[in-house]
Amino acid sequence: MSTASLHGVTVGVPEGWVDNSILRFMSPADESDPVLSQGFTQNVVVSSHAVPPSVPMARVFEAPNRAAKEQTSDFEVLAAGECQYLGQPAVFQDVTFSDPRVNTVLCQRQVALRSENGLVVILTLTSDKKRFKKATADVPVEPVKEAKASKKDR
Repeated sequence: MSTASLHGVTVGVPEGWVDNSILRFMSPADESDPVLSQGFTQNVVVSSHAVPPSVPMARVFEAPNRAAKEQTSDFEVLAAGECQYLGQPAVFQDVTFSDPRVNTVLCQRQVALRSENGLVVILTLTSDKKRFKKATADVPVEPVKEAKASKKDR
């Protein structure tokens, strides 16, 4: 048996089992919020995934994006690329789509990082379109700029 630390406690885990935990952080309820009355609250979900090391981080969103496009005709990637998240190398994407369950256009910032134990951890901030820009300030990414070609390479 091996162990894992979660929320400040140690738990026993059978050998070979993989952490597939999901954490969700919810914004405080504001009853005057018109989007809340539609059944939506801003949130951040943290999930972990067993992604083979042979899969480049730049490709971790490809399969989920294909699935989202099959489910939602207006799914769109607004921005994507390599970045730094709190000083850690990562990839991100900002996406938008309509969610008929809450009758509003939602936006997400997804940030994927490879953890020390080899799992890929994905943070997904979900917000309504109106508050997305302000919400992303709490999940800051610093895009990695492309190296400029030297005169020799031109």
